[in-house]
Amino acid sequence: MNAPERSGPRLPLLDSETRQNLRVAPPQPLGIGPQPFRSSGRQCTTQGACHGNPPDYDLYYIHWPNPSQDRYVEAWRALIEAKKRGMIRSIAVCNFLPDYIQRLIDETGVAPSINQIELSPYFPQDDLRAWHAAHGIATQAWSPLGRANRLISDPLLGKIAARLDRSIPQVVLRWHHQVGAVPIPKLASRARQIENMSIFDFALTDEDMASIATLARPDGRTFDQDPARHEEF
Repeated sequence: MNAPERSGPRLPLLDSETRQNLRVAPPQPLGIGPQPFRSSGRQCTTQGACHGNPPDYDLYYIHWPNPSQDRYVEAWRALIEAKKRGMIRSIAVCNFLPDYIQRLIDETGVAPSINQIELSPYFPQDDLRAWHAAHGIATQAWSPLGRANRLISDPLLGKIAARLDRSIPQVVLRWHHQVGAVPIPKLASRARQIENMSIFDFALTDEDMASIATLARPDGRTFDQDPARHEEF
């Protein structure tokens, strides 16, 4: 379950057996302006996790760094405190560049367990994934199937999928697995969920991976959301 905190706390409605089989990981926006000051991260500790029996959240993210506001370190300190208090099991970030993560480490001594980033064969972010690996940070992928950029109708991926008797989404999700990323695709139905999970009984060849690498584009982002300048409120 990866949904914004604005959806509100719902975990107390789940029975214990259901809760044990879920991994709950909401992202925390860094809002400013007339809204309550959210970048301190205190909402996750006072209005979120403590509504149920802590820890309600297996993983909690800062959703965007909003670098022009320069508040992500303060938010990170609040999440560190929430983890120490047993309210969150693990803390992470989304859409952070290496400089931002390094600053978190330098100023708090705590690295995020995960950086969730936009990632697909059109936008593979090789350098960032390598940096994550060198620093013990897992790479998680949002929009792994490309959504609006027509990745799942790409002819090259279609040829590979046909040869393997798989769907293009399965080939793309398998690519994520083989580059060491954890994809988080949206699920429209139970059938799609089963399809997305059925990627561990086949493998892409070295030739497949090399061919897919040629799909990388300088403008491969699905949306114009460069973390160096994108702001989310």
